Amino acid sequence: MKHKAAVTQQESTATEAEREATFGILREICVSILTVRPEEVTPEVSLRDGLGADSLDFAELSMALEDHGVVLSEEDVRSVDTVADLMDIVLRAPGRKVSA
Repeated sequence: MKHKAAVTQQESTATEAEREATFGILREICVSILTVRPEEVTPEVSLRDGLGADSLDFAELSMALEDHGVVLSEEDVRSVDTVADLMDIVLRAPGRKVSA
């Protein structure tokens, strides 16, 4: 529960422009790594069930995010279900370079 509270607080401090820019970059990364169409990547879609991401894909997603200053912990990877979950983690990352 404590984890969810942190996400809620961060969501309220991220601007709409930051959220849109972050989603755009996550969409590009997902399209590239998961070989899905851009319209398939929505905030609500499950990375595993909806987009077919497996453990190797999550490793690649993690490496791609590191290029943007975001380091995913093992706990982060385990807790992520949807693209929105991943976006929330990125938005609260201290060294992120993915927002507007």
